[in-house]
Amino acid sequence: MNIKTFSSESLAAALSNDYTRPEVIETKNHFKYFLEYLGEHGLNAQSIVIEDKYINKDFLQDFAAYYAFCFEEYPKICKRVHFFNTTVTEELLQRVILRKEDTPQDFWKNYLGFIVVKPIPTTVIGFSVLKDYNSSNHKSERYFWGLRNYKVHIFGYEIEVLSLAFQEQDSVLAACATTAIWSMLNKASTDFHTILKSPSQ
Repeated sequence: MNIKTFSSESLAAALSNDYTRPEVIETKNHFKYFLEYLGEHGLNAQSIVIEDKYINKDFLQDFAAYYAFCFEEYPKICKRVHFFNTTVTEELLQRVILRKEDTPQDFWKNYLGFIVVKPIPTTVIGFSVLKDYNSSNHKSERYFWGLRNYKVHIFGYEIEVLSLAFQEQDSVLAACATTAIWSMLNKASTDFHTILKSPSQ
């Protein structure tokens, strides 16, 4: 567990991996969008909490279908980057995790969602669930439809986040149409009992 104050530099570092350095992350359009979306004119994130070892089902299925057969020995472990619109310290997080905080539900009201960072080059943005702008001070400016509740399990708690999942397209398993269909099925799977599959499937 690693806790950082939200900033351009800390976001770039959090979204980097062994194959993609923070300087490369900073050149990506996804990074620029997330910086604005999560920044003071968006969701007003104050803290970043990095979960270093995270198993993501979608990437694990894609790993078994493709990355496990690559000459490069890509790891199968991702990291998950969580965002909060309050100041998070290690002491506060420990109290919440150990359930010594009197009102932990108040703490989780500040939870904004997460971004999974895949352990591959360049196209690192994996399964991501972030609150929409209606959760901030921009209710009159933007309207989002097609959202669903996601159950996020973190540190022994189950948190619900209203959003629609996103991940970055790549040129291997999840090109443009594949990623768009995957995102659409995230909603359709709850409304029409459609089977939700990973991009490789």
